[in-house]
Amino acid sequence: MLSLLLRTRNQDVETQNQNTTTKQSQAQQTEQQTTTNQTQKTIISIYSIFPPNKGNTTPDMDITITFNNTVSLANFDFHYTPALSVKETQYNKKIFELKNLDGFKPNTKYKVTITAKKNIIFRETMTNKYDFTFTTVNSTYSEIINKSAQ
Repeated sequence: MLSLLLRTRNQDVETQNQNTTTKQSQAQQTEQQTTTNQTQKTIISIYSIFPPNKGNTTPDMDITITFNNTVSLANFDFHYTPALSVKETQYNKKIFELKNLDGFKPNTKYKVTITAKKNIIFRETMTNKYDFTFTTVNSTYSEIINKSAQ
């Protein structure tokens, strides 16, 4: 009889240990899933930029950035070198327009750095930053058109 009671007690202890181990394992899995979800990155790609990277433009043109994904302007910060007064707008779900309120200076090299927030990375750099440069020429767009029409 004592032997039967000891076996039953041992089985109860084993069952409790298994339940505790199962609960700990489930808690660890939940924690791992939460960590994985927090570190997942959304990879986006820039489809086109105007003016093109390392290209030229006239001082009276705006900057246009087109993505291959639907994006939100709120998920990005922009930095301009030299400093500019820019109105950043979202033209549609994939296009940003960056309008320089004071116009660009002629014969000047500009650098635009885009920093993504909220676990977004750029396919081109595999980081959350993407930058491009362009240089302005010494004519406006309409001056170039008028010269080519003559």
